[in-house]
Amino acid sequence: MEKNIRYKYFKNEYEDRVSNKLFIKFLIVLFIFYFILIVCFQTFFTNYTYVTILGQSMRPTLNKKPCHIEYDDYENKQYVQDGVYLKYTQDIDYNDIVVIDARYQGLKDTIIKRALAFGGDYITIAKVQKEGKLYGEYRFMRRKKNSAKIEILEEKYILDYSEWSLEAGIKDENDVVYEKSFYVTLKLENNYPTQTFPVSLDGGQSQTEVVFFKVPDNHLFFMGDNRSHSTDAREAPGPVEMNKVVGKVVEIVPNGTKYPNNGSWWWHRVVGFINVVWKEILRFFGAHISI
Repeated sequence: MEKNIRYKYFKNEYEDRVSNKLFIKFLIVLFIFYFILIVCFQTFFTNYTYVTILGQSMRPTLNKKPCHIEYDDYENKQYVQDGVYLKYTQDIDYNDIVVIDARYQGLKDTIIKRALAFGGDYITIAKVQKEGKLYGEYRFMRRKKNSAKIEILEEKYILDYSEWSLEAGIKDENDVVYEKSFYVTLKLENNYPTQTFPVSLDGGQSQTEVVFFKVPDNHLFFMGDNRSHSTDAREAPGPVEMNKVVGKVVEIVPNGTKYPNNGSWWWHRVVGFINVVWKEILRFFGAHISI
C-alpha cells in the first residue's frame, strides 16, 4: 500500500512539473508573440500613417462621390470620406500620389496631389486636337530629364478633360493655347527656363513649336486629378522643393472615415492595413507592387 501511495505521489508531482513547464513555455511563446506584435506595430506606425482625405481635388481617384458640405463640417465627420495609408518617404516616382506640406502656401496642414514631373524635366500644358478641332482639350506634356521623347499624357485618372478645358488660355505667336494659371505661374511670375520642341498637335499632319518649361532641380511639379477644382503647382509659387514631400500613398481606403450611418468604416481601414503589410512583405522580397 505504501509503495502505491509513493508511486501516486511521484506521478502527481511529475505531472505537476510537466504542467508547470508547459505553462511557462506558453507564457514565453505568448510574450514573444506580443513582443513581435508590438515591434511590428511600432515599426509600422513609425513609417506609415492613416490620412483622411478632405475635399475633392483628387476626384475621382479619391472621394469619388461629390460632396457639397462645407469644410468645417468635415471635422464633425458628417460625410463619409476616403482615406489613405501614407508611407513617410521622399523616394517617389511619376504618377505617385503624394502628400505635401502646404504650410509654405499659408495653409494650415497638408495637401494630397499626383506627382507628375521632377527637377530637370520639361513640361507644359496646352490644348491638342480632338475630333478635328485643333484646340479641343488641354493635355499635360512632358519631356523627362535625359530623354528626347515628348509625352502627351492621356491621363485616365482625370475627372473630366472637357471641364478642365473650359478655363481660359493664353495663345502664343504659334497659335498654341496654354493653360492660363500654369503659363502665368511658370512664365510670367517665376520666369522658368524654356525650350521649344516640335509637337504634333493635329493628329500627325504637321508639327508645331510648343514652349516647355524646365522644372528646377530638386523640385516637384504636381497637380490634382480634378484639374478644374485643384490648387496645385499651377498656382504660385509653382513646383515645390522635394523636402516638402511628406510621403506617398501606398493604399487607398474607400469610405475609411467614421460616419454615423456607416458602421463598416473600421472594417475598410483594417482591410487596408492588412493590404499595406502584405504589399510591403512582397516588396521586401523584390516584387514590384503598385497601389
